[in-house]
Amino acid sequence: MSKLNRDIFYIIFEELQNDRNTLFSCLFVNRICCKMVIPILWKNPWNLSNFVNMDILRSVIISHLPEEVLNRDTENLYYEKPSFNYIRFCKYMDFGQIMKIITSTHNSFREEIIKLFVNKDMKYTHLNLGNMIRSFEYQLSLIPEIENCFSEIEFLSCYTRINDSVLTRLTGLCNSIRELELFIEVGDNNNKFIKLIENQKKLVNVHFINVRKERNDEPFCRSLENTLVAKHVNTVHSLTINKQPITKFLSSFVNLISLEINSDDVFKTWRCIENLKLPFLQFLKTSRVSANPLISLIKNTGRHLVLIKIDDILYDEYHNRRIIEAIYQNCPKLKYLKLEFKNRNVPELENLLANCKYLNGLFITMMDRFSNSENFFDILSKSSPESLFKFKFSFWNTKISLETVKLFLDNWKGRYPILLQSHNMKEHSDLIEEYKTKGVIKKYDHQLRGDYFEWF
Repeated sequence: MSKLNRDIFYIIFEELQNDRNTLFSCLFVNRICCKMVIPILWKNPWNLSNFVNMDILRSVIISHLPEEVLNRDTENLYYEKPSFNYIRFCKYMDFGQIMKIITSTHNSFREEIIKLFVNKDMKYTHLNLGNMIRSFEYQLSLIPEIENCFSEIEFLSCYTRINDSVLTRLTGLCNSIRELELFIEVGDNNNKFIKLIENQKKLVNVHFINVRKERNDEPFCRSLENTLVAKHVNTVHSLTINKQPITKFLSSFVNLISLEINSDDVFKTWRCIENLKLPFLQFLKTSRVSANPLISLIKNTGRHLVLIKIDDILYDEYHNRRIIEAIYQNCPKLKYLKLEFKNRNVPELENLLANCKYLNGLFITMMDRFSNSENFFDILSKSSPESLFKFKFSFWNTKISLETVKLFLDNWKGRYPILLQSHNMKEHSDLIEEYKTKGVIKKYDHQLRGDYFEWF
C-alpha cells in the first residue's frame, strides 16, 4: 500500500469515526488497515457504542496492567495481553467512566488503572470530570502528571461544585478550551469557574446546564453570564442553555451560529428570546419553548437557518400553523427540519416544500390521531424539492394504510431513492421490500434510530 493510498485511507477512516460497524469490519482487511483504524476507535473509548458492553472495555483496560499487578488478583482471572497498547491512543478522558471501572474491579487494581491513563506519556484533548466524588477529586489533585495530560485540552465538562484544588490546577493549566460544558448546581458552586472562563483564549461552544428544575444559583449564574460576555462575546458561536438567563446576555451574542434551548419546564414563557436578533444563526434546536417567542426568534434570524428542531411544545392548531408559516416565510436555506404537524395544518406542507427548496431531511411528528394521511403523502410525493429524500415519521396512534404507502412510493419513482424511518409502516414490510428492489427506497427502518437528523 503506497504512502498516498495510506493517506487516502486514513482520511476515509477519519470520516467514518462514528460508523462503528464499518470501522470494525476494516480491522480485518489487513494489518495496515488495522493499524490505522485502532487509533480512531480508541481515541474515545468511553463512547460505549464502540464496544459490546462495559465488561469488555473493563477487561481490555485491565489487560494493560503490569503482570506483577495482575498477579495480585485473588480470583485468578486470566487477562490476555493486548496486541496493541490501546490506551496510548486515548484522547478523551472521562473520569465518570473511570470511576465505574475502578469501583467494579479488584481493590489492588484501582490506583494502577489511574496510572494507565494519567502519566507523562498521555496527552488529552477532551476532559470529562463528571460528578466525581470528593475523595477521588482530592486524589486527582495530588497527581503531578495531570499537568502534562491536560495542558492542551480543548473540551471540558464538569459539575460546578468541583473540588477547589482540582479547579485551581486546571485553571492554571488550561487556556486552550474551545468547548465548555458546565452542570450548574443549586448552591455551593465554585466561583473560581469565573477565572477559568477568563483564562481561555478562544471559547467557541458553551453549554450552561442547570441540574435542578426548581431554581438556580442566581449570583453564580449572573457572574458566569457577565464573564462570558466580557471575555468571549466575539468568539462564542454555539450556545446551549436549559433555563432562562438571569441577565440579558443572549442579546450580546449577535454572532451566534447555533442556539439550543432545552427548557426544563414546558410552562416557562421564554420571553427573553421574543425580541432577540441573531442575524447569523444557522442551527436552532428547542424543546419546551412556547410558540410566540419561538416564532419571533425564527423571524429575527436573518434568513440563514439551515437546521430547525422543535420538540415538546404545547400549542393548538393556530400556533402550530403560525410556526409553520414563520419557517417557510423566513428560512429559504433550510435543509433539515423536525416539527410536529396538526391535522388541519397538513395543507401548509405544500407551502413549506415550495419555499424551502433546499430541504434534504424532514422529520415529521403528529401527536393527534392522523386523519389526513392520504393528503399528507400526496403533497409529499408531488411537491418535495429534488434535494429532499430523507424522511422520519412518527404518527402516534395511527396506522398508515397499504394503499396510501403504495401510492406515495409509486409517485416517487424516478426520484432519488428514499431513506426512511417510521414505526407506522411496520406491517407493510413486504411492500417496502418490493420497492427497495425497484430502487424507490434505498434504506428503511421501522424504528427511529440515531440522532434527529441521522439516517442510517
